[in-house]
Amino acid sequence: DPPPPTITRPPSIDLVMQSDKTVYFETEGGQGKELLCTAVGSQPITFQWTKNGQLLDVNDSKYISNMTKKSKIIYTSSKSGNIMLTELRDDDEGIYQCMAKNAYGTSLSKKVLLKKFQKRTFSDLTGDKRYKVVPATHLKVKCNAPKNDPPGKLKWVQYSDNGEVKRYVELNDRIAVDGNGSLFFANIQMSDHNKGEVYACENYVRELSMYIEGSFSYIEVQQGDPQAQFPVELLSSSSEHVVALKGETATFQCIFGGNPTPQITWVPINGKLVKERMTQRSQKFTITDVKYEDAGTYECRGENSVMNQPQTKRFRLEVEAKPEWLSEPQKVDAGVEETAVFECAADGKPKPKIEWFINGQPFKKLKADPGRVLNEGQLRFLNLSRDDAQVVQCNASNIHGYKWADVPLSIMAYKPEIKAKFDMKKVAEGKTVVLPCEVDGKPTPTIYWMRGGLKMDGPRYRKNPTGNLTIVDTELDDKGRWSCHSENRYGKASSGGELIVRKKTMIEIPPSPSKQSIKHQTRTQFTCSASTDHAEMDKLTITWLHNGKKVDFSNPRIQKTAGRGLLITETRSEDTGNYTCVASNGLDSDRKSAELNVIAPPDPPIDVGFASCRSRSAIVTWTPGKDNFSPITSYFIEYSHTYDPGVWTRETEVKDPSKREAKVTLSPHANYTFRVIAVNSLGESKPSKKSLATCESNSELPDHHPFNVHTDRSKPGVLIIKWDKMPEIEHNADGFKYIVTIKKDGKTNRTTISDWNTNVKEINYGLIYEPYEIYVEAKNDVGMFMEPASIHYGYTGEAAPLTAPGNLELVPGKEPNATTAWLQWDGVDTAPELIQGEFKGYKIRFWKVGEEDNIKTVRIPRASEKDDRIKRMASDNHRVKRSIKKEMAVVRSLPPYSNLEMDVVAFNTFYDSNASNVINFTTPEGVPGPVSQARVLLRGAHHFLIEWDHPEHPNGVLTGYQIGYEEIDGFSVGPLIKPKDMFFDDNETTRAFLGDLHVSREYSVHVWAYTKEGEGEDYYIDAKTANKQPLQEPKMEVVLIGDDFINVTWSVDTDTDKPAGSSHYVQYRLLGEMEYKKTEEEQINTWMNVSDLLPNTQYEVSVVAKHDGIEAISALQIVKTKGEPEPSVNDDEGSVAQASWFIGMMVALAVLILFFIVVCFIKRSRGEKYNVQEREKLGGTDPEAGEKDMFNEYPKSAETDPLAAGSPDSFDCIRIQVLGNLLHQKEIFNARFHSNQVPY
Repeated sequence: DPPPPTITRPPSIDLVMQSDKTVYFETEGGQGKELLCTAVGSQPITFQWTKNGQLLDVNDSKYISNMTKKSKIIYTSSKSGNIMLTELRDDDEGIYQCMAKNAYGTSLSKKVLLKKFQKRTFSDLTGDKRYKVVPATHLKVKCNAPKNDPPGKLKWVQYSDNGEVKRYVELNDRIAVDGNGSLFFANIQMSDHNKGEVYACENYVRELSMYIEGSFSYIEVQQGDPQAQFPVELLSSSSEHVVALKGETATFQCIFGGNPTPQITWVPINGKLVKERMTQRSQKFTITDVKYEDAGTYECRGENSVMNQPQTKRFRLEVEAKPEWLSEPQKVDAGVEETAVFECAADGKPKPKIEWFINGQPFKKLKADPGRVLNEGQLRFLNLSRDDAQVVQCNASNIHGYKWADVPLSIMAYKPEIKAKFDMKKVAEGKTVVLPCEVDGKPTPTIYWMRGGLKMDGPRYRKNPTGNLTIVDTELDDKGRWSCHSENRYGKASSGGELIVRKKTMIEIPPSPSKQSIKHQTRTQFTCSASTDHAEMDKLTITWLHNGKKVDFSNPRIQKTAGRGLLITETRSEDTGNYTCVASNGLDSDRKSAELNVIAPPDPPIDVGFASCRSRSAIVTWTPGKDNFSPITSYFIEYSHTYDPGVWTRETEVKDPSKREAKVTLSPHANYTFRVIAVNSLGESKPSKKSLATCESNSELPDHHPFNVHTDRSKPGVLIIKWDKMPEIEHNADGFKYIVTIKKDGKTNRTTISDWNTNVKEINYGLIYEPYEIYVEAKNDVGMFMEPASIHYGYTGEAAPLTAPGNLELVPGKEPNATTAWLQWDGVDTAPELIQGEFKGYKIRFWKVGEEDNIKTVRIPRASEKDDRIKRMASDNHRVKRSIKKEMAVVRSLPPYSNLEMDVVAFNTFYDSNASNVINFTTPEGVPGPVSQARVLLRGAHHFLIEWDHPEHPNGVLTGYQIGYEEIDGFSVGPLIKPKDMFFDDNETTRAFLGDLHVSREYSVHVWAYTKEGEGEDYYIDAKTANKQPLQEPKMEVVLIGDDFINVTWSVDTDTDKPAGSSHYVQYRLLGEMEYKKTEEEQINTWMNVSDLLPNTQYEVSVVAKHDGIEAISALQIVKTKGEPEPSVNDDEGSVAQASWFIGMMVALAVLILFFIVVCFIKRSRGEKYNVQEREKLGGTDPEAGEKDMFNEYPKSAETDPLAAGSPDSFDCIRIQVLGNLLHQKEIFNARFHSNQVPY
């Protein structure tokens, strides 16, 4: 029977969780220190510590506390080797190492140095130090820092506000600190005085969170010339030979003095400047992440404008390295009868020494064992047994450090166990599939695979040591059930699953075109189509990649097409690259690519920085971006500075595309960042990212004094001095100010203005227009601009002149015409004392009589003579009396046909004098000005209807108007034609019909007004005749309705090419009738009155446009006239009587009455009776109705009735009957009138 399975694991200390290599402690008031040590392995594990190579007995009497009578060294956990050291003393310093042991071996930790803090204060705290120095010279302020362990970091601080405010000294090209902590000033400036408050050197120890401060130092800046110049001088430097360790940081330092502040550059003599790792700041040159190739010579150069040649200093850098693992030993789990191999190799400079240990014992001290074989860098253990479990250590060391490895060799003995299985695997043909069978067992089991009862072996079947089977280039015949089998001396194990093989996915139509080059902002499209196994067809997807990344279809420029293609609607440079169509079903995929080159503006340059940064210039460097298939032709360099952040100024253009650097001009005392723009034939790139580093230009004197110094003379007696502000970028240093100096009569007034935004100085002297000498100078903390300021002669404010012109008159013999008058007057004495300002000339003022509020002014400029007071300020001459002369002028802007009044005044810059005498005269008629406006009302194919407004300035009595025109053909203009029938000899006409024009032609139509003096200025409009189309239908509007009339207007659209009619008329009819009535045709007006209508009656009305027999009718409207029906008794009788049918009826009735009278007389004369009863029945009475009497109870018979027929009085019966009938007819009419049933 096989022996039982076993696992033997020696201990292994966790080196990652171990304490730091150096642990500091304090003896007084300090806390205890815990040293960590944890390990894994077969239990039980015991821990021990060594100190300085000797076993540490925690129960030794020297470790027993006097206070607790117990050991000061305490194991903090029963499961680890962590120890706590309490009540630490000086003799506790030493090198500590942890050992972990069990039955199979010993593991060793890395060594830990326990060290006491060395905490010292500054040695020279006995008194303050004072440094007296003149401006522009250099200065060294010593620090004398203590030697502490750990050393801490040195800084200089400045105090202000009586020591209440503390800030760190800002280091730059002028101010630096050397390796010993001394503070250097390349040149002293007035601001270094620090307002009499102190500087102090400070040592900050991070491990103790402690600040240690040295004695106070004062800098007293004495009187001296801050603009004095000194050549460059090397004040201090770091060691010439520097050994730096690979991966760490190397630093060189050159500290220069001089004025102006030296510009410092660093140059690798036999290497290249790697901007990403090599930086210059505060007179230091730093290389981070040092590499072997950085070794060599470096040179610092300091220069200023005083010296032609720079001061230099060279340094030699040597690069070495601490040990680094090339092959780090790893733990090994091996089975019995197997071989275990440990490798240990390291690199470093000097070359590391390799030492092997087993269970903490040096290998070279162990007894020889044929089962252990040591070759260079490799330790082998052969034919392992259960007792070969142990811990292997390797140490690689050189003078700079060591690498320690502590790894266990564990011996395993157990039967195979399958840890990874599968039930089913699916793969596409031609692909690779891994069938999992992770077998674990010791000794390593024998593993084989079977399918269909046969062992599977061959070049396509690859089995790895753990048992997994990889099938490459899978075929359809590989499908079926596969099983994995394993066995060793302790047992067997097997597992299996089903393998399904699908037909492979293929792209049938690859992306096309396969390669294309197009200009940016154009459109392009790719197509793609694929097939796969029928069982996986529903999972087939098409994915597009751009340069290996998924295409972002959320971009509106990029779209999927219906056929799974790719469409880019507006190409850009970033679209350049490979476009890959990927067809996938989750099992396999196929891909085909096409190339797109977008010819576009360049990509932005990269790596923008600067090779040097000086007070007035910098060398900007960059690396070009892609040219996007059109060669770069030039570059633009732009900068932004602290005084206008976010604003980029284009400083220079580099026209040589091969250059990678350019010099740019800067202003002193500003922080600059740079960016670069590339240009090719298609345009400019986007700006590059701004430079990461900031170029800090040094302080200098101002470059100039303020410009445009002048005085504002608007306030009487006040001297107002103004100048152009100097923006912050022109200050060139801190402490900028204006110095304003005023001189007069040997007296000087000097004022300092510290606010650069202030550019006005006012002083009320109370003297009118008095001259002063003025200087405005610029100054900063470095000093004043070197050249003297220019002298400006300025004046206090002006006032109204004390003298006035006189004797204004028309020049004799020169009568005014319509617009011009010739004038003369007595001039004024132009002495400044009388003019009270700068004499500018005269103003002639005129106005129409009665319109004094509307004064027109004509300036007559005159050159002022030089102020002799300025001459007298330079010499003692007296004022020269000036002669007065007769002045003359011609005024040419008078209004014609006007009664005018006029005077003249003298004036200075701000004020007028009193006026001269006033003269009166009248201008004759002139030609009129242009008409106020003209417009086209109707536009036909052969005509225009023109309307205009009267001239705003008739300049006389208008006598008529003329219309003319020019025909325009493209850029050609025909002759100006003034038809005779287009002249109107009255001043009321404001419309004209202009005919006989050509179809669809451009015309320039002119309108002139006339007076008796002739033709005035023309006014013209451009218009085009309409096309030969059907006439426009006019748009009609009824604007007024009366009892028997309506007012109608019409219009047409002038913005269409359909022609308007040349004439219009209104047609109308009673509602319901067939025939229309027509008004007369109208050619000029666009309105018409339609009269003679019936009151209170509805009409159908429309407007008809007409031209050459063709008509167009507007939309029909129904209009009802106003008016009221005839009143019932009194009020409406007049209206009823006006009805024509009523008048006719009255005439007919009168004739009838006359007829009856004649008949009555004839009857009477013949003695015949007249049948009155029948007539009475028709009239509505019955003569036989009872005893009722009809007419005043008269008898009914002729015998008894004196008015019976045949009697002389029988005419009255006829008259009464007729009147009854008339009243009856009137009632019928009134009823019909009110119900609109008036008979026609």
